[in-house]
Amino acid sequence: MFTILHGDDEFGLSEKLADLRSSLAGDDQAMAELNTSFLDGKRTTLGELRHTCDSMPFMAAQRVVIVRGLLSYLVPGRKGRGQKAPQDKGSAAKQALLKDLAAYLPLLPPSTHLIFFEDQALNDSHPIIKVAQTQGQERAVIKLCTLPKQEALTGWTER
Repeated sequence: MFTILHGDDEFGLSEKLADLRSSLAGDDQAMAELNTSFLDGKRTTLGELRHTCDSMPFMAAQRVVIVRGLLSYLVPGRKGRGQKAPQDKGSAAKQALLKDLAAYLPLLPPSTHLIFFEDQALNDSHPIIKVAQTQGQERAVIKLCTLPKQEALTGWTER
């Protein structure tokens, strides 16, 4: 299973991540910590991600892998409204990694819960969002956390 936590509400994202980790840990917090891996999305390779996800959990039912910033890193940046940013040297490599990641996610072992943690909102056209939508709620979850608009800020603060 994999979860995509994304949006511009850093506090809300952190809360959802903490709640998710707590629910996955159950009663044995020490074993959960032992079976949790953190990866930096800007530095990780598909091989490293697959190796971490494919590893069996140690004396626990589940392994949790948290990858920060990978999905937003793999999407080409935009310079302005409708204008694409110039292609960087790693653009072809990023596109290849994105394609390979999309192919790997349906094969994710049932003993692994992969969490993509993104500090910006992803478009519905993002290839990994599309993969998640085709997998269904039992295999993939998408959670968007956005800051409230100016007019809704008062009610949000009171809640």
